[in-house]
Amino acid sequence: MIFRMDTDAVRAMAAKFRSTANTMETSLTAINQGVKGAPWQSQAREEFITLLETLQGGTLRSAEVLRMMAGAAEEKASQWEAIANIFNGPFQALSGLWNQLKDNMGWLWGRIKGAITGVRLPSVPHVVLPVVTFGGIIGWFDRIVPDWSWKKLTWWPPKKSGSSTGTKEKADEDRDQGEKEKGKADSSTKEEKEQPASSDQKEHYNKQYDGSSPARGTEKKPWVDINAPLQNSPGNRDPDSYSDVLDQFAVESNSRYTKNQQGKDETYCNIFVWDATKAMGAEIPHWVDSKGNPVPQGQGSELSANGTIGWLETHGVEQGWKVLTAEEAQAMANQGKPVVASWENPTGIGHVAMVRPGEYSSATGPHLAQAGANNYNHTTVSETFRNKEVIYYYHD
Repeated sequence: MIFRMDTDAVRAMAAKFRSTANTMETSLTAINQGVKGAPWQSQAREEFITLLETLQGGTLRSAEVLRMMAGAAEEKASQWEAIANIFNGPFQALSGLWNQLKDNMGWLWGRIKGAITGVRLPSVPHVVLPVVTFGGIIGWFDRIVPDWSWKKLTWWPPKKSGSSTGTKEKADEDRDQGEKEKGKADSSTKEEKEQPASSDQKEHYNKQYDGSSPARGTEKKPWVDINAPLQNSPGNRDPDSYSDVLDQFAVESNSRYTKNQQGKDETYCNIFVWDATKAMGAEIPHWVDSKGNPVPQGQGSELSANGTIGWLETHGVEQGWKVLTAEEAQAMANQGKPVVASWENPTGIGHVAMVRPGEYSSATGPHLAQAGANNYNHTTVSETFRNKEVIYYYHD
């Protein structure tokens, strides 16, 4: 019916917002890192990099606004559906609200473009950045963000309790009532689904590893491909299973991740990430061909920590990896989804680690398991990355 089509469209738009935010972050980060690593010198170089970082910071804030607006749109769709469940309407008049919401999106986009075009950068040698101009950046944004016409937002920020549009308590009451009505109609179906799921769930949550001893078959040399005994896959995520997958490698005691095995003071953070993501059905490879495709051991090139980060930047999006914030990274890990923390070192060895389920704190950052100079099954971003600029990726 018309009302259901409207709410589906709202949620599709919210998903587009999040996808756009991820694309903006990933692309601007890649541009920034490409400029920093380019072999050119001039008096304008540091000024250019500083202004580009300012642009990147503004882009990240704009991406956060997009995600915030997506959440508000989804919440509004849920409220509309709750009302429809009570009165069994189609509420055709709500299509006007959807059109207003769609029109409002252009206003934010206009502000983003205005902020970007307001930044003036010094000239850059053509050989360094032949295609990165602000006209090109704006054109790129135009391709990934719909070019809506603009009206000033009338629905953001949400009105507080006691406003003329109604109170939060009333909205909560309507939603609860709608859920009760829906629950009555679906109770028999729900009971049928819950019965067989309970036994599967108990088996799924039967923890096998505590992180103290490596699972059989995981103690091979670090450059050797392994198949861990405990596997997970998209569509079957939960935090307990994710923790168990990480714990089976026993990173603190597993000889596979011991540093300096070749006498070069080398560390193996990228190997642990390779093992963990492969076991989670979202492999970040260690051996790749010239196009970045995973290949069997010895048939391509090995990726270092910086190489692993470069692979995420270049191939990660097409392989299902998305950029997100520190708090979102912890939230995704708490849903059982594989999450990677990364820092690319332009002058030395970078670092990658796995975000594991835990309680988020802005003071310590997400919880981690990592190999490296020190191997930890349980640590935090603040203890390992310190004050470095960490970029997070997650996979469904």
